[in-house]
Amino acid sequence: MVVHLAAQAGVRHSITHPETYLASNLQGSYELLEAARAHPRAIC
Repeated sequence: MVVHLAAQAGVRHSITHPETYLASNLQGSYELLEAARAHPRAIC
């Protein structure tokens, strides 16, 4: 099981810079999922 609670916080930043906010959060989630896929037994 993976619990992903990390994200770029701050609503103001998301309103003024939605592209960077979205890119940061999506890229971070993607990297976490790829790491879990590459090491399925290492994540506890």
